[in-house]
Amino acid sequence: MAEALGWDFLTEEGFMDEYLPCFSTSWDGIGSLVKEARRIGIYLGINAVPDRRYEAYAWDEVNQKRYEIGGRTARLAVCSVFLTAKGITI
Repeated sequence: MAEALGWDFLTEEGFMDEYLPCFSTSWDGIGSLVKEARRIGIYLGINAVPDRRYEAYAWDEVNQKRYEIGGRTARLAVCSVFLTAKGITI
């Protein structure tokens, strides 16, 4: 999630920076993700589907593309589809 929000943790030498913010997939943490998504023109949504699964979708307004990803939890589906829309391989 940190990469999706634009955080870069590598130093100039290619090592991980000592400070890593604590991101989560809680609903509280999802608020930051949704806010960032809207800022860059990605709109997120979610649907419950049979068998207690969720399908999240993202509409990338800039590139006029829609992405869909399913997950066993709503939070996982939303995080996954946002990463996909940002071009981050999961």
